[in-house]
Amino acid sequence: MKLLARSLPFVTALALVACTSEEPTPPTAGANGATPPAEAPKVETPKVEAPAAVAGPVGTWKLDGAATFAANETAMMASMAEAPAEEKQMFTAMMSEMFNSMNATLTFAADNTIQRVMSMPNPFTADITESKMNGTWSADGATVTMTTREEGRTADDTQTGTLAGDTLTVANEQGGQTMNLVFKRQS
Repeated sequence: MKLLARSLPFVTALALVACTSEEPTPPTAGANGATPPAEAPKVETPKVEAPAAVAGPVGTWKLDGAATFAANETAMMASMAEAPAEEKQMFTAMMSEMFNSMNATLTFAADNTIQRVMSMPNPFTADITESKMNGTWSADGATVTMTTREEGRTADDTQTGTLAGDTLTVANEQGGQTMNLVFKRQS
């Protein structure tokens, strides 16, 4: 019972990650509503084989459960400081399993729209919580700002992520707790 009481703040924060705002927003043309400019005519130049560079977060990103658990483990274990070793082991196993069972995908389009699809099992029942969000994104260097609205809700939710190569870490503040979600680039 003590384990449940100690883990409840983190389980609650994790559940809130899946349900954070209100009502859907249809995707828009771009961050400023403008249509992207037409491309200039191309001039023939010799082709040089080089790896394709992906600008900013454009592409599909999948939640990395193990990396997400690692990014949050210190904060989670702080609440378990007084717990017996056996409780700490049970808590660590439960939270690791929860993060690894989460399925979330972010899709950043070149027109500055974003879609998130997420499913997460309830750790105490067999229920699966699913959510979808649509919105817009902008990038300033390594900082990615996402303004989204969950389907069926009326309020926007803004989150900030940090881009480092093929890793995007999104800070999600819920109920006084910050949870870092770690995504890996898929395409």
